Amino acid sequence: MSSLDHLLCATDSEDRVTRFDGSRSSTYSHAPLAYDKPNPRRCSIENCQKTAKRGGRCIAHGGGNKCAVDGCTTSVVSRGLCVAHGGGKRCQTKACAKSAQSGGFCWVHGGGKKCGYNGCPKRAQSGSACIAHGGGKRCRMDECNKVVQYDGLCVGHGGYRRCIFESCDQRAMANDYCQQHGGSSVCVLQLCYKRAVHGGMCSKHKTDASLQAITGGTTCGDSPQVVYQHQINHLTKIDAGVLLDSIL
Repeated sequence: MSSLDHLLCATDSEDRVTRFDGSRSSTYSHAPLAYDKPNPRRCSIENCQKTAKRGGRCIAHGGGNKCAVDGCTTSVVSRGLCVAHGGGKRCQTKACAKSAQSGGFCWVHGGGKKCGYNGCPKRAQSGSACIAHGGGKRCRMDECNKVVQYDGLCVGHGGYRRCIFESCDQRAMANDYCQQHGGSSVCVLQLCYKRAVHGGMCSKHKTDASLQAITGGTTCGDSPQVVYQHQINHLTKIDAGVLLDSIL
């Protein structure tokens, strides 16, 4: 077999080197490269380079253990809880129970990465810029450049939480129901008319409830019902049943 035919017949798993003096080529084989196969330590979602947790996905895509609070499907951060239910590091500011960002403080107290556009102090989204300066994820619908709100979609394309009332597809308000089924965007605490966030309370009272749950005389062994009952006993002019239903 001629040297040309010999080279053409080489397999893909072999590399051949021909000497400059025209003498016979030598052959050696190499082990498969690391990038020839999918990395089992990476999230299984396409184009995601984050580290995979339990289930083959990263935390952002639903991997890892789930929060110990009944009905919560968010991934655990620490102590068996997600961030919303007390997992993860807390803000270093005294009496603040919010989740700590980079720098050891919550967003309100100066933590987290800021927008990099000409000294803009707003919170940076993906892309190292705030939403106004082009940061944040965009709606997955073709030719839509609006910011994602829920499930990869903007509000206009259905990116919002649905009412939990049976067979209802309307947009849920802060207490998980639509307006028709008793939904409300006003804090459940009497005489408080601030806009409610998820859970039925405004951001301030939700933070107070979280702080009480962590340091208000309860223990790690107490059930969620005991923790929140303890919180209710320290709130005035509130229907305990409404609060428990909105939180648990």
